[in-house]
Amino acid sequence: MKILSVSTKLAMAIVSIAILVISCSKMQKSDRDLSSRDTLAHDRIIGGLLVKGKVIDNQTRCSHYHTDLDIIAIKFKCCDTYYPCYSCHAEAADHEHVTWDSLEWNQKAILCGACGLELTVQEYMDSNNTCPRCQSSFNPNCKKHYDLYFTMK
Repeated sequence: MKILSVSTKLAMAIVSIAILVISCSKMQKSDRDLSSRDTLAHDRIIGGLLVKGKVIDNQTRCSHYHTDLDIIAIKFKCCDTYYPCYSCHAEAADHEHVTWDSLEWNQKAILCGACGLELTVQEYMDSNNTCPRCQSSFNPNCKKHYDLYFTMK
């Protein structure tokens, strides 16, 4: 029987631990990948507020929009309820959406999914796609859908 030196045993133990850590991180990534394909409705409490729709994580991403930058929810004026996107509202609500008129842009209607800050529509419009509290970036492509949420000036 061959006797292994202490340094060889130590090296083998380190390699075993490294393999275990890599296996666990791959398993966690696999779990995240599955959740991004989840299409069932999951209302969630985010920042102490209810966000309805097909929410797939605790930062307001949904089954429709789930990039790293998709971290806001919009309070729909028609029902005073936060949804991650227009599609989530259309699928879950039993009514048509109503846009926020420019005279109402002083109302809190945007939720940062990263830190839970509620912004007024005007604060969101002036934010340069960055949360003023936590500095997380918002998706600049959301502006392509502003007409679905806001009556533009």
